[in-house]
Amino acid sequence: MSLTELEVRKNIILTILDFSTHIDRYSDTEISDTQKSELMSLALAINNLIKHLSSPMAEISSYNNGKYIAPRHNNYLRVKRAAELVLYYRSDLNTISMDLGVSLADASNLVDIAIEYISENIPLKDYKKVIAKKTPRANPQAQAAAQQAAPESKSIGCMAPILFLIMLSAIGYLIYDRFFNNHATNLTSLMNEYRSDRNLSSLSVASKSKEIRINGSSSLVRIFDDYKSGFNIDNPGLELSLEKSDSSMAISNLIEGKIELASCSRIPTIAERKRAIKISGKELVDHKMALDVVVIVVNKLNPVSVLSVEDLQKIYSKEAVSWSEFGGNQSEVKKYSKTFHHGTVSFFRERVLYGDKFASDVTQIYDVNQVMDFVESEPNAISFASLGDVKGRDLKILKISTIFEEKGIAPVIISEENGVKKITIDTEKVRKGQYPLSRYLYLVSLGKLTTNVAKFIDYMRSGSVQSQLYKYNFVSIYD
Repeated sequence: MSLTELEVRKNIILTILDFSTHIDRYSDTEISDTQKSELMSLALAINNLIKHLSSPMAEISSYNNGKYIAPRHNNYLRVKRAAELVLYYRSDLNTISMDLGVSLADASNLVDIAIEYISENIPLKDYKKVIAKKTPRANPQAQAAAQQAAPESKSIGCMAPILFLIMLSAIGYLIYDRFFNNHATNLTSLMNEYRSDRNLSSLSVASKSKEIRINGSSSLVRIFDDYKSGFNIDNPGLELSLEKSDSSMAISNLIEGKIELASCSRIPTIAERKRAIKISGKELVDHKMALDVVVIVVNKLNPVSVLSVEDLQKIYSKEAVSWSEFGGNQSEVKKYSKTFHHGTVSFFRERVLYGDKFASDVTQIYDVNQVMDFVESEPNAISFASLGDVKGRDLKILKISTIFEEKGIAPVIISEENGVKKITIDTEKVRKGQYPLSRYLYLVSLGKLTTNVAKFIDYMRSGSVQSQLYKYNFVSIYD
């Protein structure tokens, strides 16, 4: 199957970024110091281009002495997020659409725009150096075309499509093939092997211990605890040890060999993945376990019913914001959050603030129950949490408006049963990615799965468990 021009560009960019993070794995005989330097400069240029999308629009328009080609989308932060998800986290379109709160088609378009934007603005001279050194039998006419274009153009976007094929043969064959068929397969092959439609027990290696230690996000740990006895019945002799903490602590403990699985409400960061390689020589692998929603909650007396992601961004990034800006009273918004160690906070910052910091007037508390206590008692309070964390609380869950639904989309269905209000997750909206603050919950493993760990993941991803996730206000990973 032939690659489209955009796929070629994407592969080249991925190749350069992967090379830059694993440069120590290549010997001088394979790639010289000069070539390493050239490729690292390209990786730096790519990272700077992505980072630059956070700059004010006035700066972006004047970038690179007026020769900069801006992305063909007026929301640069969304393009930036799409680039980060596909290039840094290797996210699939379903994850990207839920993260950005857009349809699958729009998510695909944003990824294409991000790839175009980066490839059109990488300095051509750096590519020309690598191509000249590593294309022994390239088409002379194509080489001449590339050399002729070089003095006149500063970006890939001005090159003929044939130049992308030359780059693919030069960089792609040398590094992409070398890296992905050898080193990168440590992660990519594990991710392919461990996909949710496979029985992992058949892919595992022998276990050295009968104990399976798991800690991390309470969102999943409480489910594991409920199914602990069922797992023990099916797997006699295995001991399941569960402990609640947070996603960051759990991943750290996993890397250090203190546990076998980390329960996380986010995927591992690039820094965490690098640390795992440095300490253990093994890759972190994330396994999707359930779909969850992060809900925005306010006091039940608050007249505001709908906020947009942009509204949330303003509330949590600016100081002394008034509810009157969003249709409420003149009082100042009292903002609460869990601490940064929690995966829910990482997700919220990435999705709503695009990685920026909270304003200084955001009160952060480690225990989510205490956060909910404050929102229940403070008329002007606001916070966010996993839907399971607000179960049984007398709080108001806000709708989130999107470009597709200005009136707002509710992540829950509210009904009444025997005079008691019942709140359940809106499975259809979450599965379709319509609610913008939907996310996956994960179990994270380190390197090759052991038999006992594989058995537990298989058990929790079995139909008998997944079909009951709605009771916990989660959605199954299966359609």
